[in-house]
Order: sequence, then C-alpha cells, then structure tokens
Amino acid sequence: MTHNERSTATDRLYFEYESTAPIGHFRPPSNIYLSRLRTDYALDSIQPDKNGNFEHVLAILDWVSRCWDHDGVNTPSQNDPISILQEAATGKQFRCVEYAIVLAGVLAALGYPSRVLGLMTADVATRESGAGHVVTEVYLEQHQKWAMLDSQWNVAPLVADKPANAVELAKALAESPDQAGLTSISTTDQSHYFNWIKPYLYYFTARLGNIYGNAQNSPIIRLAPLNAVEPQVFQRSHPMQAALFTHNATMFYPRPVACDD
Repeated sequence: MTHNERSTATDRLYFEYESTAPIGHFRPPSNIYLSRLRTDYALDSIQPDKNGNFEHVLAILDWVSRCWDHDGVNTPSQNDPISILQEAATGKQFRCVEYAIVLAGVLAALGYPSRVLGLMTADVATRESGAGHVVTEVYLEQHQKWAMLDSQWNVAPLVADKPANAVELAKALAESPDQAGLTSISTTDQSHYFNWIKPYLYYFTARLGNIYGNAQNSPIIRLAPLNAVEPQVFQRSHPMQAALFTHNATMFYPRPVACDD
C-alpha cells in the first residue's frame, strides 16, 4: 500500500509495529499503598463466578463499577484510589476518570499490572466538549497481553472472542466490526456502547508504568494512527500534557516488570 492509499483509506487505522515491546515498571501488591488499599477495602473478598484470571478481572471490574453512580462533572479532592473511595463512601459521585483510577489501583493491589488510559477523538483540539474518555488497561498473564476495561460502563471489549486492548478494539470497529464484542457481569447494549466509544478511539495516552507514590518517574506516551498530527490543546483551551508521541503501537504496550517497593 502506498502512502497516498494509506492516507485516503479513512475506514482503516494504521499503526507501526515492532517485534520487541518496551519494559514498563509496576509496583507489586506488597507496595505499602496498595497493601493498605487491599486491606481497607477487603479486596480479597472479590471472587469470580468462574476460575481464571480474566474472570477475576471481570469481578473486580464489576465491584468498582458499583462503588458509585457516574457523574460527568464532579471531581474528588485528591486523585488516588483510596481518597476517591473514601469520598464515594460519603455519597459523592465521580467521572470516568475516577472510575479508571480506582480500577487500576484495585487491580494493582490484587496483583494485576494496570494503568489508566486516556482516549481522545480525532478533533480533540477543536471540539468544545466531549473530546475525551478515560478507561483502564490491565495485563492478563493468562493471555500474555493488555486488555481494555471500561468501569463507567462495566464492560470489557473483545475482538474475535478474546480480551482486547484499546487499539485492537479501535481497529476492529473501523475495519471488521463483526469481530468486536463485549463481556460483562452487567447488561450493556453492545451496539449502543460501540457507537458511543468509537469516536474516542483515535488518540491513546497512558504511562508506561504505574508506580504508586512516585508516578512522576513513569513516562507518559501518546499513540496516534499514522499521519495523525500531535495535538497541542484539549478542547480548544487546555494545553496538552507533554508526552512521548508515537505511531508505534508496540511501543505503547510495555512488558510489565515489578519494580522494587
């Protein structure tokens, strides 16, 4: 395929790929903060209906999704999982951002490398509102890959009946939507969700690791399809956080390694 053919094929999303993924550093469950989160919220009591780590992840997803009802405006006083859960216990409700933060923390406390993933539309720089959504990605050792989880909607996307990361979902919805599916403990209309999420699956932003208590040491990476320009502002007026900008999907998905506590 030529450069011009690639540019005009608007129904497809093209990324670069390499054979070797970078290493991402993630705190183990023994981390002081994660141990406190695990104990304070009795996270060991979250058990799946079936055996297998993906089934366990779905049970964790369901637990977090039920901690409060979604509020697209309200923000917490602090942006860490324990603080958010403490405020939610008083009746406060929060955004997709807080769902993703809490889910990533709870997964990490239970031994699953995880990270918060920001999604943005192609017109993120010019749209006045509704240009972003935030989800979580978890590394599934059973499948040797990352998988996307949306705790606002309590769903986990699938491609060809297997857990899918956000880039895989984006490509499936653009190129072979019949291969895309959802799994969840709750009931969510698949067609409605895919129509809603698809515009957000263009720019992807995450940290290459998740180091609780020292997050500034984990670099931020932003992925976009080939030929996409790097956005400088969010919704016209908010400067975009500095990040390594790449078209390489392999670079975006690190091999998780536990770092010293």
